[in-house]
This record gives sequence, structure tokens and C-alpha cells, in this order.
Amino acid sequence: MKKWKSQKQYVKHPYQCPKCNSENISAGERDYIADGEMTQDVDCLDCGAKWRDFYKLKEYEKRE
Repeated sequence: MKKWKSQKQYVKHPYQCPKCNSENISAGERDYIADGEMTQDVDCLDCGAKWRDFYKLKEYEKRE
């Protein structure tokens, strides 16, 4: 059984499966939690791993 990447390793490469390193992943819609935080369920289409990404609003930029 392959060991999952650490949190730190995954955050460096968030577009790869933390279990098998595949880029063949599928992400669902982001769900708002509170205080500028969101989650997103992600599945690896190669090895079948499932995980949840967590996002926190960092800043904004005005657009014209």
C-alpha cells in the first residue's frame, strides 16, 4: 500500500493525487463554510483515492 504525501508536500503540488501523484483528478464544486473558508471534494481517477481540499480567502484584487 502506497503512503500518502504529507500535508506540506501536497500543498506544494495540489494538482496531483497525494497518494499516487497522478494529475488525472476530478474536483467537485467548492462548498462555502464560513469566514472566507471553502472546501472541495477531490477524487483520483487512477487510484481511487478521495480527499477534501480546504481553502481560505487570502486577499482580493480590484478589477476594472
